[in-house]
Amino acid sequence: MLPTLFKLKVGALITCTAVGGALVAGRGQITHVQLLWLILSVGLTCAGSGSLNHYFDRDIDALMERTRRRPLPAGMISHPWLVPLVGILLVLVGLGIATFFLNVVVALYGLVGTVIYVGVYTLWLKRRTPWNIVIGGLAGSTAVLAGGTVVPGGLTPAILGLAGVVFLWTPPHFWSLAIAYEEDYRRAGVPMLPVVAGSERTAKAILWSTLFLLLTALVPVVWEPLGRAYLLAAVVGGAGLVIANMQLVRNPSRRRALMSFHLSNLYLLSLFLSAILGS
Repeated sequence: MLPTLFKLKVGALITCTAVGGALVAGRGQITHVQLLWLILSVGLTCAGSGSLNHYFDRDIDALMERTRRRPLPAGMISHPWLVPLVGILLVLVGLGIATFFLNVVVALYGLVGTVIYVGVYTLWLKRRTPWNIVIGGLAGSTAVLAGGTVVPGGLTPAILGLAGVVFLWTPPHFWSLAIAYEEDYRRAGVPMLPVVAGSERTAKAILWSTLFLLLTALVPVVWEPLGRAYLLAAVVGGAGLVIANMQLVRNPSRRRALMSFHLSNLYLLSLFLSAILGS
């Protein structure tokens, strides 16, 4: 129940991008203690944000096959009002760790990410516009920027490029999921792109976004020697994702959409793990 409520899988992936940003920016200046504080800060902030997202989305989650078994819509939590309190507490602890053990700029990026994800995306845009996830993608980018600012002068072009990777990765990633669960979103009244524009047009948007993502992933290597593993992940992994999304354009079926969704997860994870290994 708790891993689902706090979205620990998503939080772990976002924390990995923050660590990648810190190590690429630090280049030997980051200590193990600083990394530990960063992991705790980003991890707790993501967990708190995830639980707040679940709380505010509990009504539409109950209408969707994919989400109706989550703890809140499934009635697993007897006092739902405790969820936002715990979520806010986790966010505050995470931001406090960043402020007192790292620096206030790291905390500021954590705060901005939380505001975008919970306030801008969940409460404002998600139920109003098909561009919700495009703007919401900025929330994930702040984790890379937070990692990059652990050391002074860390916001290099390479870090900005990696933040751009997360931003461009987010829309095609979630649009793939939205194609697979289009009827769910339609039933819940959430105007995800496939609901508004159809699966065919969404698949084309996914492909074009992926092409821009592949090019952006190559930007950091112009400024930083990220190693062969990163270049391999960016080129080979990106090419694989493009091929999968070309197949999705030809046949925007649920099976191919889920394949693109899972491949995009693997792509981002391999990209930042290789960046960590090359730093």
